Amino acid sequence: MKRPFASIKHLSQFPEEEEEILFSVGSVFRILDVNDRRATKGHWFVKMMMVENDDDLNELRSQLNQQYSRYGNFCDLGSALIGMSDYDRAERYFQMLLEYTPESKASFGLIPNFLGIIYANRGDYQKAFEFQERALKFRTQESSIQYNQHHIANTYVHLGAVYHHLGQLDLALKHLLIAVELRSPTTSLAFAYNEIAITYRDKDNNRLALDYFLKALDIDENVLKRDKYHPELATTYNNIGEICSHLCAYDDASNYWTHALEIRLKGIVATHTDLAAIYHNLGVTYLETKRFYKSIRNVHESLRNR
Repeated sequence: MKRPFASIKHLSQFPEEEEEILFSVGSVFRILDVNDRRATKGHWFVKMMMVENDDDLNELRSQLNQQYSRYGNFCDLGSALIGMSDYDRAERYFQMLLEYTPESKASFGLIPNFLGIIYANRGDYQKAFEFQERALKFRTQESSIQYNQHHIANTYVHLGAVYHHLGQLDLALKHLLIAVELRSPTTSLAFAYNEIAITYRDKDNNRLALDYFLKALDIDENVLKRDKYHPELATTYNNIGEICSHLCAYDDASNYWTHALEIRLKGIVATHTDLAAIYHNLGVTYLETKRFYKSIRNVHESLRNR
């Protein structure tokens, strides 16, 4: 047994009322059932099972290791902070690394790249552009090009995204397509495809937008196969539904939006605004296909979630 446990009932202040168990640090439990017994017993009843060797859990550990332990250096902590949307601490951390890390280190280029990501997530696209440009300049130095090939591709992806937010769609496409040609890492490639799709959508080229959204979805479904309620999947389904609607493929649109809605309802990350938007889209689509009852029901849900 990797995580032993023992009864400490004899040490409890309430030995007759509580069956206290001391579990090892790091013990993991799977929640089997949650029952509200407040009306009769005055408490909630949660049934759990200790998990040690579990395929789903091992897959999740592997996925988290790949996501937050892929750099093998101090950048992993900052990457995790960004993943938690803790941008203030992430910024302070990477600014500290920027100050104390010598440019002779091969990993130095990661630092301005991450700072660019932080500023982009905050909506400060000019500052994001400056740091991504700095990262690209470092990574394209002749002595380190071969070593940094996938990092260069990743930087082109984020530069393309920044150009898109700055309204420079042609430059956005140029940088994103370079990233694809350089064979970005899988997760960056999905992000690149998604950004290319959004850029084509904003250029009113819905056919190409759909092609690239589907490419992004194919990668996302494989990478996130153990997490079918991941919010990124909901976003991609929603985007594809929007494009299908523009192309008057209303049945396809409603199918993708239904998938997006299921993820938003069952996942752990959803807002009323997210739900309202999807319900609204479904309501309009059902109206176009003359399914009036479904249209009214979804519009009502949209208003209820605003």
